[in-house]
Amino acid sequence: MAEEKKVGDIPEKMNAVLVKKYCAPVAFQQVPTPKCGEIDILIAIRAASLNPLDWKEVDGMLEPVLPYPLPFILGHDVSGVVVQVGAKVDRFKVGDEVYSRVPSLRIGTCAEYIAVKQDAVALKPKNISFEEAASLPLVGLTAVQSFDRACLQQGHKVFVPAGAGGVGSFAIQYAKNVVGAAHVTTTASAAKVAICQQLGADEVVNYKEESTEQMVRKPERAKQFDVVFDTTGESIPLMEMLKPNGYCVSIATTPDGKGMNEKNRDFQISGCKRSVIGFILDMKAAKFTKAAAAHGVRYGYVFMDPDGAKLSEITKWVEEGKIKPLLDKTFPLDKTADALAYLKTGRATGKVVIKVA
Repeated sequence: MAEEKKVGDIPEKMNAVLVKKYCAPVAFQQVPTPKCGEIDILIAIRAASLNPLDWKEVDGMLEPVLPYPLPFILGHDVSGVVVQVGAKVDRFKVGDEVYSRVPSLRIGTCAEYIAVKQDAVALKPKNISFEEAASLPLVGLTAVQSFDRACLQQGHKVFVPAGAGGVGSFAIQYAKNVVGAAHVTTTASAAKVAICQQLGADEVVNYKEESTEQMVRKPERAKQFDVVFDTTGESIPLMEMLKPNGYCVSIATTPDGKGMNEKNRDFQISGCKRSVIGFILDMKAAKFTKAAAAHGVRYGYVFMDPDGAKLSEITKWVEEGKIKPLLDKTFPLDKTADALAYLKTGRATGKVVIKVA
């Protein structure tokens, strides 16, 4: 049997940002350094990034579906250096620079170290910083897996709301530069139109002048797109802009059962339990599937899977220059509370990043 390998002395304790009570300020304190299992790699964290998911967890909004035992360490996105590998790890070695969107059952990237199963990890793109790398995993995997679900193809016309946000900025670049979409339309404020154009958007609609409701009422918008990517929870009106048999893929409405892939690293639910949960979700999502049928289009919700193999593909696109990270502000680890407050304002252009010394 292979032996566990590590470099240097790994401290028994580390600094971390903890959620100790919902709807309360996060705490910056020392906690035990995580242990490395047989198929884990231990990462010395260089950077993490925050997502709306994080402040929603702090506020207890996701407790019904992700009931973490309190206290827990905040954070899902990470980049850093491998300092220890488990005895059965065969994909990474000590010293590798890596990044990951860690599975939800083992979150905790706002810290100095994290242990992650190797199948959720990929080598970091060589041509970007740790801070830039940490900004990509969640938004990148979300966009790619959503467009995979919608069967996005070269030559398609695509609508992506909120193009200057974390997911939107990646989605525009992926659709245009990787897949080869013929036309990408997005929405943004007047101040962010130029940014979306630089990302590759062919058309940028000022949402303060033309709301989604106004857009779908315009005859020239009717049945215009092959795919709409709902990041704002407006799936039903957006369906009116789809061509017959077009696809509305959502990450912001009610999940359906099909999205709960039993191999998803975020859930690890299988068998009878998965069937029951899937049935309940299908019932709750019925208004969206019925609306899609009425419009002659398709609808699906995507649960992002923290897939290291797919993240390796993103590494390749970044190194080829097809995808470029979009960062807003960087905060030190002990100022994570300030970073959360800023993210919650909704004013961020791209991603908010935490730098770990």
